[in-house]
Amino acid sequence: MRTDLLKFRAFHPKHGWAHNIRLDVNGLCEVQWNGGMVADSSASGLKEWTVEQFTGCYDKNTTLVFEGDIIQADGENWLIESRDDFVDLCQGDESEVKVVANIHDNPKRLKYNRV
Repeated sequence: MRTDLLKFRAFHPKHGWAHNIRLDVNGLCEVQWNGGMVADSSASGLKEWTVEQFTGCYDKNTTLVFEGDIIQADGENWLIESRDDFVDLCQGDESEVKVVANIHDNPKRLKYNRV
């Protein structure tokens, strides 16, 4: 299994972004924010967190593309909800695809299409 593709990030409406996410073999997910664990999935502590997985894809600037990112392709903005969405849009050519935002930081300000 390629562990370099198992990257996660989490968003909380009050706390913002956490990038230190651990997922163990039993499916337990822990979110660490500012050096300490703030939530884990064993006690429904992730209820207010949105955990998103790296799609395994990169944009033209080698920015990692996560679920929840909004990318620009062919002059339009698209919400990425899964790896398949990204693959369907770029069809193997990431040279013209760019991450422009994400759904959490720009929920209403930026117009986008769903794949």
